[in-house]
Amino acid sequence: MSSIEITIDFSDINPDLEIEEFDELTRRLRDEIKEVVDDVSLVRESEIPKQSKSALAGFVLGVLKAEVSLENIAALFNFLSSRFKGKPIEMIVKAPDGREISLKAGNREDFEYGMLKAQEFLSQSQRP
Repeated sequence: MSSIEITIDFSDINPDLEIEEFDELTRRLRDEIKEVVDDVSLVRESEIPKQSKSALAGFVLGVLKAEVSLENIAALFNFLSSRFKGKPIEMIVKAPDGREISLKAGNREDFEYGMLKAQEFLSQSQRP
């Protein structure tokens, strides 16, 4: 199966951060996530329909786009769960066939439930 695209939006975790601090956090998280996904990148302003997000140099702060294999989804969700314990994030999981599911999480139970929903959703795209 081809890679799954997951957009990770953590832009609401700390509204008090200055733009430069949020940029640093976004880039640091991108570098940390590289350990568990096939590819991860910053998201350009043109890729996000909501224009209310803060941006720096054309990139949306607090939003990353990751390519991950089905086998590594659990590792990504576990990483996000430990990294964002108690902080709200949103994810959009896009199946290879173009379908999408939106998930929100803020605690370990939410991440576990989200992971199960994502795996169930993705297994539906594999059925003949």
